[in-house]
Amino acid sequence: MIRSSAAFQEHFDALTSKAFAALGAGQVLACELIAEDSQFVRLNAAKVRQAGQVQDATLRLKLFIQSPEGIRNGEASISLTGEETEDFPRVKAALESLQKEVPQLPLDPYAVLPQNRGNVEQIEEGNILGAEQVFDQLLPEIQGVDLAGIYASGSMVRGTANSLGQKQWFYTENFSLDYSVYTPMEKAVKSTFAGSRWNRSEFSQDLAQSKSLLAAMEKKPVRVPRGSYRAYLAPAAVSDLVGMFSWGCIGERAIRKGESPLRFLRTGERRLSALFSLTEDFSLGVVPRFNGEGDVAPEKIDLVREGQLVGSLVHSRTGAEYGVSSNGATSYEGLRSPSMASGSLKRDDIFKRLGTGVFLSNLHYLNWSDPFEGRITGMTRYACLWVENGEVVGPIETMRWDDGIYRFFGSELEAVTDFRAMIAETGTYHHRQAGGMLMPGMLLKSMNFTL
Repeated sequence: MIRSSAAFQEHFDALTSKAFAALGAGQVLACELIAEDSQFVRLNAAKVRQAGQVQDATLRLKLFIQSPEGIRNGEASISLTGEETEDFPRVKAALESLQKEVPQLPLDPYAVLPQNRGNVEQIEEGNILGAEQVFDQLLPEIQGVDLAGIYASGSMVRGTANSLGQKQWFYTENFSLDYSVYTPMEKAVKSTFAGSRWNRSEFSQDLAQSKSLLAAMEKKPVRVPRGSYRAYLAPAAVSDLVGMFSWGCIGERAIRKGESPLRFLRTGERRLSALFSLTEDFSLGVVPRFNGEGDVAPEKIDLVREGQLVGSLVHSRTGAEYGVSSNGATSYEGLRSPSMASGSLKRDDIFKRLGTGVFLSNLHYLNWSDPFEGRITGMTRYACLWVENGEVVGPIETMRWDDGIYRFFGSELEAVTDFRAMIAETGTYHHRQAGGMLMPGMLLKSMNFTL
């Protein structure tokens, strides 16, 4: 890699140390670094269509000014070049601007000053392909397959520091190949091969599994009438549903305001299945335990245990507003590294236990159709199959579904698989995203399809 963890960290420390030295009385500064050194390769029809390197770093500054009346605060963000002689003048200018502007802002009643409760350093050095190795390793494996996708790899950094002396550091090297393989009729099977250590034979196995599903996709499509059917959701589909818990659902603020469907669990009016347990699990190592403000979360946060709500994600501002303890959640109080407990359903028994119904590998276009009741709507996508008496009949035509979390994870949850899959975060909004989900598959007694 062009930049090691030590090189990133040295530059960050130099910039923040100088910035802290420029603070005045009653001023506290918190800094957050988001940086990456990434390679991207776009593939289509099993050929390289575009390749490039991205080196990007953003420094966010948050200045708190204390006075007898209370606390005021403001934020600024600047791009870094990696050269201290160019970057510090930018940092200085941004800080001076905040020092002038923040005293004119209104008091923030729920502002929480940065703390110094110890440092966390997590360095996950990987064994990933170099820029030239990508083509030698990937292209021979995908010849003869209609494959399209994005390969992304490299180093990612998250760091925080504040003028009270706390420093947090997270560095990881990883890769992901988010790809689909297609039949001649343009039916697709999707997969994501990701990790921190490239293994060509494991990728070959992953690709072979995807290609094996193509045979089923080449069968005549089945038009399934709208209605309720037994359903099996593969881990990727389950991750799509669990991801909705981040949309104003598992956060303490949303529950307190009565906006979250989980408020019924809090009051005891409803409960979910004893087969459903959900944990925010930072031991997976895919995302830092600290948030952008430097608040450190416990290694594991139990959220739902055997169908009962036992925890929530609490940001420091929510804690100040409602008088509860923060657990290091981000400001949007969403999941970053969720893990759902496995069950007893074996892989070889999935089709037999499903019997007649739908096999769903992926879901798409999810949104709340009734957020107060926890109903979600979305579409089927990729390798979604109609199964009769445990045998695959063929791919289903795209369908819309509308159902709720109290059915998915409650009354209709019949079984959970004894295996789980790591579903890597592949988003690249603003920068390459860190994170992932450890999810099992789920067998449902029924699922509602509306179109």
